[in-house]
Amino acid sequence: MIMAVTKAILEKWMVEQKRHRLFDKQVQMARELGLNPGKLGKIDNHKQDHEKKSQKATRKR
Repeated sequence: MIMAVTKAILEKWMVEQKRHRLFDKQVQMARELGLNPGKLGKIDNHKQDHEKKSQKATRKR
């Protein structure tokens, strides 16, 4: 029973990691802090990174 619960929880973390494009260290830290895997969007930062990349592309022109 415990193994099935643990596997299900880890699966949720893996899905959220892919959805929010997080590193393994970020997910590990969130798990250790006891965060809910469904609410990881708060530490998701790929939109800001995308804006930085587009700014660099316009500067080079």
